[in-house]
Amino acid sequence: MLQYDQVWTDEFFRVIDADGVLHRRESNSIEFKAKFDWADKNFKSVVLKTAAAFANRAGGLILFGIEDAPHRVIGITNFDEVDDAEISGYFNEHLTPSIDFKRHVFSVNGIDIGAFQILESRTKPIICQKDSPKTHDSDIYYRYSGRSSKIKSGDLRQLLQTQKDLEKKLWMDLLAKVAHVGVQNTGLVNLATGHLDSGQNNFILDENILNQIKFLDSYSVQQNGAPAVRIIGDVDRTAQVVERNKHIFEEDIFSAFMDQRGHLNENLRF
Repeated sequence: MLQYDQVWTDEFFRVIDADGVLHRRESNSIEFKAKFDWADKNFKSVVLKTAAAFANRAGGLILFGIEDAPHRVIGITNFDEVDDAEISGYFNEHLTPSIDFKRHVFSVNGIDIGAFQILESRTKPIICQKDSPKTHDSDIYYRYSGRSSKIKSGDLRQLLQTQKDLEKKLWMDLLAKVAHVGVQNTGLVNLATGHLDSGQNNFILDENILNQIKFLDSYSVQQNGAPAVRIIGDVDRTAQVVERNKHIFEEDIFSAFMDQRGHLNENLRF
């Protein structure tokens, strides 16, 4: 995935002339908009169409604050007036499956440029499921050079075949990994719900860390002789461990007292 950082910004906007005109063209991955007016239904619908087209191809960037013909950099001042939740809600209402995006603000010669970075969808095609002023139910949009339009039959066939091949590869990779570690040692993580089923044990992973999970080339490790799953990532403090209830016996109370902790062992649960 392309990193839209300061290095990219300096390179992309280095071709601005003395009149503030950016000598770049719209492309398969770049779209220019002069304003950002989320209250305008037509404006939102155009952005929706472009976002769907980018997601169905290889992703792209919608830049706000750059005029069309010529591409004069004028900037915007209201990019933060709408939060991500409202934008995501609009996308999810009109598109299925949902698309992912990030927001950026670039400073160019002291002028702020807003941007939507539309990520390439892992599940294609992205399909419109509701009419809007510029899009229609059941339509599939695709990015062609500097425009977003309905996908052509040949591109749709190629897109579907690519998805089919990818799914086949994922299944083959998964089966190979299962064969390597053994079916009895294999567990399943539902990344949508956070439910982890490992046969004899069930866990719930906090939704705040689901996107941070990274898998290594080793699938389990031995720690003090006991099998353990290794999950690498930053675990937020909001994450909780869900344990089975345990009964407390007299020996437990006596042991806690002898430990001089002044309270019951934290691992005990009523």
